[in-house]
Amino acid sequence: MSLLLRNANSLIWDIPAGDFILRTGHLLLENNCITHIPAGNPVPAADVEQDLHQRLVTAPLVNCHHHFYSLPARGLVPTGNLNDFSSILEQLWWKLDRSLNHDAIRLAARQSLLESIQQGVLTVFDHHSSPGETTTALTTTGAEVERMGIRAVLCHEVSDRNGEVVCEKQLSENRRFIAANARSEHLKGVMGLHASFTVTDATLKSVADEPVHIHLAEDPVDNRLSLERYGHTACNRLSVNSLLRPGSILAHGNHLKDAELKLLAESGSILVHNPHSNMNNAVGTLDLTRAVAHGCSIAPGTDGMHSSITSTLKQAFLLSRHGSSDPTVGFAEVRALVDGMFQLGKHYFPELPLLNDGDSADLIVWDYRPLTPLRQENLWGHLIYRLLESKPQHVVAGGEFLLRDGNLLIESDDPEQAQMVMNEIWERFYRA
Repeated sequence: MSLLLRNANSLIWDIPAGDFILRTGHLLLENNCITHIPAGNPVPAADVEQDLHQRLVTAPLVNCHHHFYSLPARGLVPTGNLNDFSSILEQLWWKLDRSLNHDAIRLAARQSLLESIQQGVLTVFDHHSSPGETTTALTTTGAEVERMGIRAVLCHEVSDRNGEVVCEKQLSENRRFIAANARSEHLKGVMGLHASFTVTDATLKSVADEPVHIHLAEDPVDNRLSLERYGHTACNRLSVNSLLRPGSILAHGNHLKDAELKLLAESGSILVHNPHSNMNNAVGTLDLTRAVAHGCSIAPGTDGMHSSITSTLKQAFLLSRHGSSDPTVGFAEVRALVDGMFQLGKHYFPELPLLNDGDSADLIVWDYRPLTPLRQENLWGHLIYRLLESKPQHVVAGGEFLLRDGNLLIESDDPEQAQMVMNEIWERFYRA
């Protein structure tokens, strides 16, 4: 089926320039391929036509750090005092991940993916943890990704906190999944690690020289315990084991020193900013301006708080201005985040579409029709102050609508059955 999208304001991401390029006209999606037709040129007939009325169109967004498994925590009231980051981990997240079963993993993945689509995100880097369901979790999640027809890079968190047997299972499952999906165009694996302070030297050495997806210096406890137990800060432990490398995904980085930021910049690793989660946990946030000044590659994530990269970008912009007390900063930082998310996506999926002619027919039509002049030189003003507050009008993947006129075209789980699954997880949690 061919699809003609008339009267579009297309924002094409130019990798060399690290910026959007504005093109106006029409988009023809045919044989899973995009063709731009400039305004005024003859328009071919198509099976389906949709007038966008000058709405903005972008390539799908990329969530560079998510936790699908955190979905059952919505509304959950943990027992005990959550007065610091260590207690949040012990009383909430480590109890929750031990409570998960197969049905909950599948349901959480499916719902998180549906919410991602509704937010214009069609590539997700998910970091999973379920010590009691290690050998099936990635396959279960991957099946949901493939059903949606989108892209994901999955890993199972490796940690020594649950003992040597569980740790070995987690390592093996990551390696199995990475090998099984090495040639897939929509699904990849990467070695997942929890954080430096819960991973022994022996475990780090076993994955040396591999790209990893890990939490880094999210809270001061990561550096403090890493120094006490292993003699190095969290960042330096990764460096010693050659884990700072292209393709490594380092979530947070809130408590890195200048020398460590410089080390990350030289390594080609990507630092993922998760401002909503950091503010919620009261652990501090990444100083984006400082990270950019050191040349770090940065990208946006949600850390399981939600699935909206647009709200992450807007929060990052406001935090940069607020934290610096400088009303001139923010635009460069958000532009660097957008560049980083597309660069990371391209690293794992070289054919990731960016809305260029010949790219696969994946795109987001945002419900934003500019009333003030839209030009190349003022694009970021429109993006920051309005598009990031908008929702997708249409989401297209592989030339097919996943969301049309704001309505999902993918079936969700039966609500009553889903609630039964989640009720069981809550019962397990409170018994733990």
